[in-house]
Amino acid sequence: MLSSAHQGKSVSVDGTTGSVYRGALDNLTEQWPASVHNCLSACERASRIKVYANADLPGDVQRSRERHAAGFEPRLEHLLLSGRNLTTLQCVLFGRDAEIPLAEFVDCLASEVADLYRAAGGLPLYLRLLDPPSHEFEPRGAQLSLVAERLGISVEAVSKRAEELREINPMVGFRGARLLLARPDLLRAQVIAMVRGFTAAKNDGVEGDEILVLIPMVMDAEEAKRIRQEIIETAKAELQLTRVHVRIGAMVETPRAAMTAGKIAEHVDFIAFGTNDLTAQVFGISRGDAYKKYLDHYLSNEILESDPFEVLDDTVAELIRACVADMRKVNRAITFTICGEQAGHQKTIAFALQEGIDAVSVAIELIPKTIIRSAPRLSQEPRA
Repeated sequence: MLSSAHQGKSVSVDGTTGSVYRGALDNLTEQWPASVHNCLSACERASRIKVYANADLPGDVQRSRERHAAGFEPRLEHLLLSGRNLTTLQCVLFGRDAEIPLAEFVDCLASEVADLYRAAGGLPLYLRLLDPPSHEFEPRGAQLSLVAERLGISVEAVSKRAEELREINPMVGFRGARLLLARPDLLRAQVIAMVRGFTAAKNDGVEGDEILVLIPMVMDAEEAKRIRQEIIETAKAELQLTRVHVRIGAMVETPRAAMTAGKIAEHVDFIAFGTNDLTAQVFGISRGDAYKKYLDHYLSNEILESDPFEVLDDTVAELIRACVADMRKVNRAITFTICGEQAGHQKTIAFALQEGIDAVSVAIELIPKTIIRSAPRLSQEPRA
């Protein structure tokens, strides 16, 4: 086992034990015996909820399918995190109107989306529109010169714009629905890329007749209404295929969205509860700071019974319960998914079954355990 390593040298990590080894070791493709697949299939048939995967890349989607995921919830910004695609995204976010390479953005995003649809093989693909906290995508170091070159401006100009867009609290800043409404050009570009990616995959023989679009960080029904209208109009103009339906959902990640659920339900077909952000806002906790400064102290001294980002808090659960009830009064056909770190926990599974939630979305490695936990006999009593 490795005790130290020099920068630039290859190392290998055993994801099960955490052991680190020198060099790039050979990998073996995971092969499950038929009995494991049979067990998971039996649990799926018995359960009333589906298990989706937080899978952002085609390879992740394929691995999730092998683990019996019933659908996928990729974030579009995570498709564009490497190489030239990242530079294109940064140009779109930090450039000015005349400079922004939207056509190139559409092309690279459409190609990535098409690969996602191919990997999904006809299973539901809930495409979450751009929701980039500015600090996570701000160009730094060598990225500054790449963005400057593509935009045709100086490095200093890029740095100045990044500084202008820098936020004190970016997690509740210029992202999600707010970005989409302020930048309708960017919203339309994403929808066009989705439609073109879907069409390309469809032409390759991939089954499916629905494009599922998820609006992040909604806090008001008017946001959902206006974004839905723009999506429908753009998709209708771009679609060449008949019998293709565009369904639109919203992320409930703010207490206000949950408390005005009945109004939002008039404009969406499905809902995803983003419990990471919802928990942070209910508690008034900055998740990134909490562990470093006080959350461990709260847990060790039993001020809190459990980590609210790992175990669904009762107050957050009550908010979700009220939201579901209000929305069903308006739209009985609406479907609900719980996503976030807590989604695969036994307490969340029991809650989802009790409230008639349709699906939970979890990390790839948690899919088998969550499927088993969702089987009726295993989900009656919450447990850690």
